[in-house]
Amino acid sequence: MTDAFVIETPRLTAGIAVRESSGFRFYASDLAFLSLDNRQFRALRELRSAVERQAGGPRELPRKRYNHDR
Repeated sequence: MTDAFVIETPRLTAGIAVRESSGFRFYASDLAFLSLDNRQFRALRELRSAVERQAGGPRELPRKRYNHDR
């Protein structure tokens, strides 16, 4: 049985990761991630980091600014 995982960014579906005996193989579903296509990663965490770097880094939520002078 094959385990497959959808890998997404906040704006795109990057592709799928398929479990292999020595890690995960990535198959890109968007041209923005073509450079990662068919590459093998030891862990999903490693793959996720590569996808985030390719997408321009993780998206952070804006931080609230508090006015302490009130």
